[in-house]
Amino acid sequence: MSTDQLQRGMTHGVAVRYLFVDLLETARTAVIRHGLDPRAARMCAEGMLAGALMSGHIKGDERLTVQLQAENPQASLLCDIHANGSLRARFRPQSYGHLSPEAISGMLLVIKHNRKKELYRGISAIENESIESALRRYLMKSEQIDSALRLIVEQDDSGNLTSAFGVVLERLPPAPDLPEISTADFYTKYKAIASLTAMDLISEMQSGELLGHDLHPLQSKRLKWECNCSMSRIEGMLKSLGQDELEQIIKEDGRAEVVCDYCNTSYALELPDLNRLLNDLLQIC
Repeated sequence: MSTDQLQRGMTHGVAVRYLFVDLLETARTAVIRHGLDPRAARMCAEGMLAGALMSGHIKGDERLTVQLQAENPQASLLCDIHANGSLRARFRPQSYGHLSPEAISGMLLVIKHNRKKELYRGISAIENESIESALRRYLMKSEQIDSALRLIVEQDDSGNLTSAFGVVLERLPPAPDLPEISTADFYTKYKAIASLTAMDLISEMQSGELLGHDLHPLQSKRLKWECNCSMSRIEGMLKSLGQDELEQIIKEDGRAEVVCDYCNTSYALELPDLNRLLNDLLQIC
């Protein structure tokens, strides 16, 4: 069973909020489903971690969609995270060649929505930097939050993922009669997170202490790979094409095959299936 999780809580008294994400098994699932080479796997895992960390405050039926579109080198990541912890991701291309995922140029788009409407949209440039650096700037400029973060993705000699976790710390605004930390003191103290080794960081998180302050967990939820594609959704999509296009598919091909972009599951509909969908449309008309 996957041990992937998102934990949120308080530290530095109640002056700093933290989010911790362990996403190793879910990232491995994405790598396998999309057949990614080691460099593509690393970039995909880092993007999924960024999305999971940004999803820490969604609730109810809310969903966060994170899109990373890189122009140099060309690559794209689309990641969907639901408030219940289900997550799916798509990464292109499969092979990242010799290019470094530490020097990316493009854009980061974040959309928060529920079943009825879009609730928020934010966009930030990625300027010849890593996903970690781009996310840090996004939180500072778009979210206007004093924050410190670390994304750690490790691989063995064969390129297989061995670690995929991240932590973000956010300074909370002062409140009467509660401990507080200034912006200057926050950055002076928590910039040290960038110099911790992966082993030291995970060891501190597991011990319940980070940089000399106790961690007070408030909520933990399991994260898991889950795609909401299904045959009924595929049939609904085909019917939405309309009578004329469906008749053309029947005439020219006699069958249809649709592959989910997220999980690579293939859905095949033979001639009897397509005729049934066409009959459904004719009855509505």
